[in-house]
Amino acid sequence: MSQHEVTSRPSPTSADAELGAAAYESLLRFSPHLVGLLSPDGDIRYLSPAAVDLLCGQAADSWDTDRGLDAVHPDDLAVVIRAFVDALEQPGVAIAFPHRTLHANGEVRHIIGTYRNLIDHPDVQGIALYCVDVTDHEHLALQLKSREAEQEQRIGLEAAMSAIARNFVDRPADEFGACIEDALAQLGEIAGVARAWVLGLDATAIDRGGTWEWCAPGVGPAHAEHGRSMETWGRLVNKRGGFVIADVKALELPEWEQTELDCDGVAAILAVPIMHQDELIGYVGLHSAVARIWDPLVQSMLERYASLHAVAWSRRRAEIWRGRADARLQGWLAASWDSLVVIDEEGRLAYATPRLAQVLGRPVEDLLGSDMLDVVHPDDKTRITEHVRDVVAGTVPHGKVVEMRAITATGAWIDVEIVSTSRLDDPDIEGLVFNVRDITERKAFAATLHDAQMRFEEVFEHAPIGMALAELSGQFFRVNPALCTMLGYSGPEMLGHTFTEFTHPDDLAANIELHDALTAGTRRSYLMEKRYRRSDGTYIWCSVNVGLVCSATGEPVYKIGQITDISEQKSNAAALEREARYDTLTGLATRKLFLDALERSLGASRRRKSTLAVLFIDLDHFKHVNDTLGHSAGDELLVVAAKRLESVLRPTDLACRFGGDEFVVLCPDLQAPEDVAFVAERVRAIIEQPFRIRDTDLFVGASIGIAIADDGADSTALLSQADSAAYRA
Repeated sequence: MSQHEVTSRPSPTSADAELGAAAYESLLRFSPHLVGLLSPDGDIRYLSPAAVDLLCGQAADSWDTDRGLDAVHPDDLAVVIRAFVDALEQPGVAIAFPHRTLHANGEVRHIIGTYRNLIDHPDVQGIALYCVDVTDHEHLALQLKSREAEQEQRIGLEAAMSAIARNFVDRPADEFGACIEDALAQLGEIAGVARAWVLGLDATAIDRGGTWEWCAPGVGPAHAEHGRSMETWGRLVNKRGGFVIADVKALELPEWEQTELDCDGVAAILAVPIMHQDELIGYVGLHSAVARIWDPLVQSMLERYASLHAVAWSRRRAEIWRGRADARLQGWLAASWDSLVVIDEEGRLAYATPRLAQVLGRPVEDLLGSDMLDVVHPDDKTRITEHVRDVVAGTVPHGKVVEMRAITATGAWIDVEIVSTSRLDDPDIEGLVFNVRDITERKAFAATLHDAQMRFEEVFEHAPIGMALAELSGQFFRVNPALCTMLGYSGPEMLGHTFTEFTHPDDLAANIELHDALTAGTRRSYLMEKRYRRSDGTYIWCSVNVGLVCSATGEPVYKIGQITDISEQKSNAAALEREARYDTLTGLATRKLFLDALERSLGASRRRKSTLAVLFIDLDHFKHVNDTLGHSAGDELLVVAAKRLESVLRPTDLACRFGGDEFVVLCPDLQAPEDVAFVAERVRAIIEQPFRIRDTDLFVGASIGIAIADDGADSTALLSQADSAAYRA
């Protein structure tokens, strides 16, 4: 035995003697339970070796008599000492004391110890110690306790989730927000957190912008100190999806985000997405003021709430959409030009939209309960009665339109059309549904349109000018008799042909350009003068006015043209223009034409630095011819003189009858000033030849004045100089 074992043993009893001292010693040495003997001072006198090694991990002979308490857990020292004192005070009484010991491997062992005061026992004379290791039992008890607590938590969660679900089901959809607030309070209290929140991402069905927040007592709303909203959490959650964070310090967030979390006292976050039919509609989450490992049960609780929230959200959205649809329907019915009317099985008005009051000029309230036939024209009652009978029988084709006349409050009869459907078997309606439309204006417009069409037909067929309708491509599909007469073609000969086939080649390019602009929509009409080819190959001048006819939607449909024969006007205009430019007797240029040409030639002469001259010619003895032979003979002489004058001039020269027997000649672009003398000589020579007038040879001479333009000359001065020179000649 070791030095700490007892050195004297009591005398064995007869039974002990039979067992043997060696056997006792073996039982004590190898017992799993610690057996020891302490002196009244607490010193260790004996410890069973196996138990010491098992409970403390040290050899029994390594213990000193004053180190008995070293293996006791510091928190349990007082318990062990108190029990030892009690044992000293109560001889023979077993004093039990549960405590923990510290194993050499670092484990904590749970021990049930018992002291018994056997100091007065002659064979012991000390405090007997008996210790049993109940660590395994303690662990099992803790596990059972943990399971019981977990079960209680599960039961609490189930009860909470059931209450939340009932709340969503029992309360009306418009209390969706209140249900969420109640649910968050329960979730937050069960989880033991600082905040519980829901962040909605669909504002169409979420009250208050889709954000709710519950805070534990003494905890303020997130970001309240900074005037921010819970949408900040939306940024965090959206960037990371649902997440489980035991310690936000480990996130390595941007400084501003970490600052916000610190300001709100958020140390741990649990967030779960709320999904509806694969659509993300929000998040439900918890904030903890301290770092924590999130319990899977809590996470499961949030996931189950997310599912409940999605169902309630869908119900709420459906209610909102239904309400909006009802409001839109009422708005459509109120704004519709049609009246919706329900007639019960007895033929009385059971329902009507506000439009009926506008159509008939009577409040709907005055019409309800009245016989439908009261407003029907007497001549239409039999027909409408038969129609209603067929509607009830189900023999009326779907969508069939029936016209009738109805009386208004003013006594006027209006035209309406009705489309009828039987809904007698529908418990929500139980009647015949009539769609009633006032067509008075439409029929009046149709009559006006018909009259206009008839007038157009009358005008088109009997117009004194040519008219044609053409496709957008330019092909004629209708022509009137006047156009056929104008061009010498029959109607069938023109139909299917385009305007280009009847247009003079010189006018074609301009006509096509205008036609294309009209087709492209850059013009609404065009007016032009062009030449049309007649059937005999000749051309006539026409004024053509073409416009675009469009549909009600503004789309081009076809073109209409009005063609007027202006050949005579063109001929008259040409004659007038010739009279204005050329002398009617001699055919020479008039004074105005000559002066215009002189002005232009003076400018050109200065630019080119060429010589320009004017001849002023006065016929000698012309008055004698008039006096002796008469003015008609004088006129004949002037005509011949003009022809002779033109015959000796250059192609660039211009001759003009200036008045009476006076002529002027413009000679531009002379090579030298003396060249004009040669022109003057030719003129003089041709004029001095005898004129054979009425079988008589007449001799007249010519006085010719010449003026050569200098750099500063103008037309008036030049003519004056030439006139003066002729006079002197």
